[in-house]
Amino acid sequence: MRTVNAMAMQGSFCVTRQGQCLILNFSGSWTSFTSRQMCEAYYQQALPISHHPWGTLMDTSSWLMGDADIWMPLTKILQWSELNNQHHLALVTTERLQQIMLKRTLTPFRQLCIEFFEDRNRAIDWLQKEYPTLKIDAG
Repeated sequence: MRTVNAMAMQGSFCVTRQGQCLILNFSGSWTSFTSRQMCEAYYQQALPISHHPWGTLMDTSSWLMGDADIWMPLTKILQWSELNNQHHLALVTTERLQQIMLKRTLTPFRQLCIEFFEDRNRAIDWLQKEYPTLKIDAG
């Protein structure tokens, strides 16, 4: 398991790889710089597993999003992911605005099996059905 943590002046993220899955935790209000940093960390973590099917748990329950400039890097990394064998994306979010923005961003990605969850444990259970060796801490 390898983890990358970063904290920008505003907002932070943690990207962890476990087996064939990435675990992302977002918090605070992001700038475009934070978004680009996260995408670079994401790419570095995903590249070694991108030759086989893989999934992602994205927990945005502490994320305040940010300005409009954060979305382009996220869209680009999702495009790369879809072309490089990402099959599953479990999104944990309780904020309605986040759900709307994420759904809008994810609409073009038809090859990804995407599910939204308000509970992290249910998201983990869903991913573990596809990746049985996955052991994610629910905390």
